[in-house]
Amino acid sequence: MTDSGTYIERRQAELSVIDRYRRSILQHVDLELTERCNNNCIHCCINLPADHPSASREMDADKIAGLLDQAAQLGCRSLRMTGGEPLLRPDFEPLYLRAKKLGMNISLFTNATLISPGLADLFARVPPGKPIEVSLYGMSRAAYERVSRSAGSFTRAWQGLRLLLERDVAVGIKTARFRFNHQDLEEMDQWTRRNIPSQKRPPVDTAMFYLRNRHDSPSRDDEIRRLRPTPEEFGRLLGLRGSADRVCLSDFCRQNLAIQGDDLFTCSAGLSQVAIDAYGFFQPCQVLRHPLAVVHSDSISLKDYLTICTVKIRKMKAAHSHYLNQCANCFLKALCSQCPAMSWMEHGDLDTPVKFLCDLAHVRAVQLGLLRKGERAWQVRDWRERIERQSEGTSDALNNRDLEYVGQAQESEYR
Repeated sequence: MTDSGTYIERRQAELSVIDRYRRSILQHVDLELTERCNNNCIHCCINLPADHPSASREMDADKIAGLLDQAAQLGCRSLRMTGGEPLLRPDFEPLYLRAKKLGMNISLFTNATLISPGLADLFARVPPGKPIEVSLYGMSRAAYERVSRSAGSFTRAWQGLRLLLERDVAVGIKTARFRFNHQDLEEMDQWTRRNIPSQKRPPVDTAMFYLRNRHDSPSRDDEIRRLRPTPEEFGRLLGLRGSADRVCLSDFCRQNLAIQGDDLFTCSAGLSQVAIDAYGFFQPCQVLRHPLAVVHSDSISLKDYLTICTVKIRKMKAAHSHYLNQCANCFLKALCSQCPAMSWMEHGDLDTPVKFLCDLAHVRAVQLGLLRKGERAWQVRDWRERIERQSEGTSDALNNRDLEYVGQAQESEYR
């Protein structure tokens, strides 16, 4: 990957939004329209009540339209409209149409409870460009509303989904996996296969619940932590879904597993993608809200944020001793979700390792045959050879006893 400073500085020097490979500076924008939601899902990290006074601080339609114009001028053609529940905004439709007129392919994240016949007609008449991602938490009222904690939300969600399907609007189903809804998710998988043939795989589910990146509710964070499965449970949920997935993972490992050293940023956040929150703050990605990374759009243009501000933070190096001793020498970083945003959510800094992610990466590495029971990846020296053996299908066979391995790191390693 080209050095982040060189990548941005070249564009700034050229005074052009297109690089020599004909790629725009800005590939994608995450636009958070509101933090508010009409559900109160037990796992969600962004769900202020629908009537929360924060609505008065949200960007107005003119402000959002101006930011969309800036993004389009930088070449952006991919937009994710999210929240909270973005359909709570009474001005959603004109903002949606503004983005479409600018040539953007839109990904909409919604719980579908506010999909009306009029909105469904709009999406049929002016397709988003990407499937509308609908969050569902169960095939039964009991399971769904145990998650949503909103009476009547089950009926409203399914009504909204059916309005979309009746009009052949492309949708994708995603969900969250809890200890109490496994049976519902199996049924959901079968329902999706029958009714949404364009969705080629089971509903995307998560069990790695994010803490509030606003750091504004310790009690809420504690609630989310209690919902998380252990790394053992999560590893079994992820599993290996047959030979096809193993081939894909083998190829991924061969191409992406490597030691990253003390670099904090190895993604495209703040380079080819950026996030804008409901109040007009720019940030490298939707979850990284470190004070050094967040700048309000009233004080700087989107182009200047990309070409000046993000360079500074992306050049930062890790300083935490455990990061330097472990993460910087670990070849599993591409298999691990450890990143500055995760450290920010969990610890309030950019480089404190997240133990849960580390343990989970080790679980997956054992599943793939990259590690043996009890090994720590940063202590492995023949990792290149192991990747080659694994990708060639000659690594050790998956062992049921190994699936019980959690990466039993001592707590003192992370204190």
